[in-house]
Amino acid sequence: MKALSLFRFTQKGAMFGLDGRIALVIFASISTIAGASIFFNRLDAQATVLHGELKALHEAIKTMQSDFENDLYASLDNTGATRHQNALNALFDETQINATHQNNWHGPYIDEFIQPGTRIYKALNNVEGVTTVTIQKHPKMDAISNADACSNADPCYYWVRIRKMPLKVIQKLNDRIDGSGETTPEDEGRVQWNDDGSAEVVNLWYITEQALNNTNGSVG
Repeated sequence: MKALSLFRFTQKGAMFGLDGRIALVIFASISTIAGASIFFNRLDAQATVLHGELKALHEAIKTMQSDFENDLYASLDNTGATRHQNALNALFDETQINATHQNNWHGPYIDEFIQPGTRIYKALNNVEGVTTVTIQKHPKMDAISNADACSNADPCYYWVRIRKMPLKVIQKLNDRIDGSGETTPEDEGRVQWNDDGSAEVVNLWYITEQALNNTNGSVG
């Protein structure tokens, strides 16, 4: 009888161990699903913030060109090698504009950056990876090409470029803006990207307003 009692206890212990292992597997699965849900929700949240700020930048560029009745780059005080940085700064700093058009500057068109000179836009501070924001002038069909390719047939547009963005955030943004039907999404549509050090860290390119001339474009 003692042996039978021991056998029964052992069986119960074995069953309890099995139940415990099943519970642990279920718990681990739930944790994995919950973790994945949090991760994808975070990506969605970052893509939402990014989309909102890109639309705001588009509207700012459009409004400023309308105020000047002149091309953005052509209205800068310094149209040299830093013009892609100066163009963005001009959205909140009228001293970036030349004397001819400064009286028509009715900004600020966007909020100032966190720290002057860092070129990190305030609202993008919560988007993982953002390091540098610039406004660059490139052909409509290909932001990453040499700007000298601008022509009447393929005119220049202003592209917002943000460096070192996580690819997964950009893919979420692309799905939101361009949809999922693109063959090569990295070089089609309003959202484009290219590697910036690795396949998982990319330069984001977002097309905004058409330039009012095809000269003095950006390279790089």
